[in-house]
Amino acid sequence: MLKLKITTILLAIIILSGCIGGSPKESGSAIGGVMRSDDSGNSFISKSKIDEKTSLVRTNVLSMAIDPSDGDTVYAGTQENGLYVSDNKGELWKSLNLPLANIRGIIINPQNTRNIYVSGMLNGRGTIFRTDDKGENFKEIYIEPIDGTNITALNIHPKNPNIIYAGLSSSLLIRSFNGGKTWEDLFSLEEANILEILFDADDVKTIYVLNSKNGLYKSRDGSLTFTDVSLLEREEDQKIYEGNIYSLAVDSVVSGVVLVGTDNGVFQSIDYGRSWKEVDTIDSVKGIPIYALAINPHNTDQIVYAAAKAVYTKIGNSWAITDTTSNRVVNVIKHDPVKNGIIYMGLMSVGK
Repeated sequence: MLKLKITTILLAIIILSGCIGGSPKESGSAIGGVMRSDDSGNSFISKSKIDEKTSLVRTNVLSMAIDPSDGDTVYAGTQENGLYVSDNKGELWKSLNLPLANIRGIIINPQNTRNIYVSGMLNGRGTIFRTDDKGENFKEIYIEPIDGTNITALNIHPKNPNIIYAGLSSSLLIRSFNGGKTWEDLFSLEEANILEILFDADDVKTIYVLNSKNGLYKSRDGSLTFTDVSLLEREEDQKIYEGNIYSLAVDSVVSGVVLVGTDNGVFQSIDYGRSWKEVDTIDSVKGIPIYALAINPHNTDQIVYAAAKAVYTKIGNSWAITDTTSNRVVNVIKHDPVKNGIIYMGLMSVGK
């Protein structure tokens, strides 16, 4: 393994006053909400202010999305407090009138960024809402028939924004061809939460689906059929990833490149998941689930991942290591799609 030079960087944290309460030490240990880096992941600062008295620092952020047309507008879906939006890169947040909890999915139509889909729990039932005016008004377009099942993953077809995919905590994958007016079943993944639905950079018929039990599935025919990636035929010298998968990222430029974060490191495939190699990381992360993983869309050689309370950013052949100084873990990492070097992350309590 390549010997890596490690740069350790202390995270700068802004603790907001008001409703947070407690001593600085107590507030710091409980910090959550949103953090932002303006220097490609070398350092992060808290960006969770709502007003002078309230903030998101004690909030579990489960999902995020960034407007691909301007980069200034950022959305954050929370565990307990609904959906928030910032129009100034996280400097100030405001709540949108959407009565959802446990918001696991936010997707923005890249061809019309006023059109957004959000999924979560409404009165204990998985629900998807749609807005066509950037959150001024929402319309319910899907709801589960019984309590307990959430919509845990969402994505939009990169070429045809009328096609929406949704993954359920009951293991079911569903699809709409008309922006949520009607839906159809695709397949079920044996009683496992669907965690991610991602498209290949160039071949939009290649779709990756990550679930919480069986790992990674792949379709090469536009979701007509899916195959368990771990069961693909391999030559003797072709290796598979090691450990259980917790996070997934797809290269946004190069077709066939996919990364997974496991409890044994980060692994990369350049042939649509057939063969894998381990990414040189820091050995101390092995044994720790990597819940968040991202590839910089402006420089796809740069990887960012989070393990427990630390964030690792690839700088050349070494890693910048950022201590979150929080008792929460990083659950989501997003790059600004417009400006290189800006990275957001959302934090949550373990077990949420």
